[in-house]
Amino acid sequence: MNLELRLLLRSPLLIAAALAAALVTTLALLAGVAQVRHVDAAMHEAVAFDARALDDARAKASDAPLDAGLFGYGTLFAVPHPVAPGAWFNLGDTLAQPAVQRLRLLGLQGQVHDGTGGNPAARAAGTFDAAFVVAVLLPLLAVAVFAPLAAEEREARRDGLLAALVASPRSFWLKRVVVRSLVVLVPVLGPILVALLAMDASLAFSLGVMGGATLYALGWIGLCATLALRLRGGSDAVAARLVALWALAALVLPALGGLALDRLAPAVPGSAIALAHRDAVNGAWDRPKDETFEAFFAHHPEWRGTPPVTGRFHWKWYFAFHSVADWRVEPLLIDARAAKRDRQRARDALGWLLPTVALQNLFDGLSDQGIEGDAARQRAARRFHDELRVAFYPFVFEERLIGAADIAALPTPAPSVRELRHRPAAWAALLLFAALGLGALWRSARRIG
Repeated sequence: MNLELRLLLRSPLLIAAALAAALVTTLALLAGVAQVRHVDAAMHEAVAFDARALDDARAKASDAPLDAGLFGYGTLFAVPHPVAPGAWFNLGDTLAQPAVQRLRLLGLQGQVHDGTGGNPAARAAGTFDAAFVVAVLLPLLAVAVFAPLAAEEREARRDGLLAALVASPRSFWLKRVVVRSLVVLVPVLGPILVALLAMDASLAFSLGVMGGATLYALGWIGLCATLALRLRGGSDAVAARLVALWALAALVLPALGGLALDRLAPAVPGSAIALAHRDAVNGAWDRPKDETFEAFFAHHPEWRGTPPVTGRFHWKWYFAFHSVADWRVEPLLIDARAAKRDRQRARDALGWLLPTVALQNLFDGLSDQGIEGDAARQRAARRFHDELRVAFYPFVFEERLIGAADIAALPTPAPSVRELRHRPAAWAALLLFAALGLGALWRSARRIG
């Protein structure tokens, strides 16, 4: 093993590849941390801006109480959607999602789902982060390191001599594979381990990242080493075939799998929910007021005894039909949640066929990205909106003005709760990939030449 290590250290190309991998991994980690801090700063700035606006309204109300309906219509409350603790490693859709959810006392679903497509430029460009390095660039480094494993012996015509001298071919090859594996693992996982310690990551997150990345790397190491031992031809020919395999397995097939998921498990777009809510709101202007109030009182019977609306407009009627519109799009919300669950199950199934997808599923769960992250934002928005309605409806339905003390007593938005999730299907798929790769290597290392 010491001899193999010395031989590797004399290869300028392998040294350059390892240093480049370490540099790229470090840059990806630094970029992830910088992006997370930028989003976090934007969140705090937005929350502070809306807090100042609320302070201005309270100052005006201290001089003279305000019309409650007009205040509820025009005041924005920022519900923070903080960055997930592991987003610096796996940005996911962090850059495409809003850092805060701004809410008024209008229909919730129209506000939550309006513009949920996020930032299209960020989605189109993808993200350069440490998760991308592990999923895509680490296998390419394995290709570069293991392509010459046996081909260089054939090119130097040493394979016949080795076959005669080596007592145990399997031991010979496995020792070489172990040493070369260090050249793959250390430049990528080393900086990640340092970053985990520097960022004071939780033990569960650290073990998840390092464990998932190690299983994925072992699978690729076993696969590349097996093919390097079995394929005939020079180093360039073997490398070309391994690069083609890497491009197919790490780039092309995951992209095609994503397109297939769009067809087989289509998501209910948030724009459809927002449009349905807007149609319900616009249609309420032409419906009899009694119809709207009956639907509203079915959910809020406590306001049934308030004075009826006899004029053309009243704020209580306006807020009532916004609430009714929320309830009318509830079937779409149920369909959207079911579609998200179906899509996640389909991604789990795809992970059994494509290790890159399994790894991304694992990283998304660890950093609360994708379906769960968006659900956390919606839960926080719904919770605060419900609290705001409970606190605000008495002023509207009892036709009272709102004063400075009343504004100060309004509920304060609580940030969304981000959670870490270990996805068993992803772990099982990665474990199977590593076992298959190493098992194939064990069988292929039985002979030389």
